[in-house]
Amino acid sequence: MQGDVEISLKTDQETGRGFISGSGSLSLEVSDATKGTLELDYESPNSLRVKITSTTALRILNKDLTITLGGEKLLKARDVAGKAELSLLISKEVAASLSQKIDEHGGQTTLTVTVSF
Repeated sequence: MQGDVEISLKTDQETGRGFISGSGSLSLEVSDATKGTLELDYESPNSLRVKITSTTALRILNKDLTITLGGEKLLKARDVAGKAELSLLISKEVAASLSQKIDEHGGQTTLTVTVSF
């Protein structure tokens, strides 16, 4: 990956910022899709902001990326209980793709957003 990707996470318990580097993907899963949102902000000419919010729980899955968040490295997965807001600020110099998937599991609908670099 060339360029910058900033990551920030806000929850009831913590607020952290950091950076993402390398090639791979980051998946964000909201366990109840009716309690989550996906926002894309194209307002800046130099970057794209992707924001995922959940009022119940958020699962963060890292595949092959180097992610430093709040001074700690996110290795593979992290579950966040309660309210959570995760934002990515992706420089226009970064090649990235975004996909969204809505699934039903045991009567509950999940939302998964994957950003690949």
